[in-house]
Amino acid sequence: EINQDRGCVVTPFAGDETALLACVFDGHGPQGEQVSEYIVAEVPKLLEESLLERAKAEGLSSTALLSDEAVEAALSHAFVTADINLRESKV
Repeated sequence: EINQDRGCVVTPFAGDETALLACVFDGHGPQGEQVSEYIVAEVPKLLEESLLERAKAEGLSSTALLSDEAVEAALSHAFVTADINLRESKV
């Protein structure tokens, strides 16, 4: 049986040499490995873009200075956008 889980480690992350993003995506179902493969490529990119945009909008020099609420909003945005993009993809 194919392992449908995918993971990644991205460092440096969001313009911060000391930051690390670690993700694990648990695929299920007949296309689970394709879905998790798609998401592992999309979520880190979308999250990084969202964090950098929020830091810039708030005039911050680093994403490390963002509030917990801003990081939570960036995470939510990344996952919702990835879900929408996945639904529109051919996966």
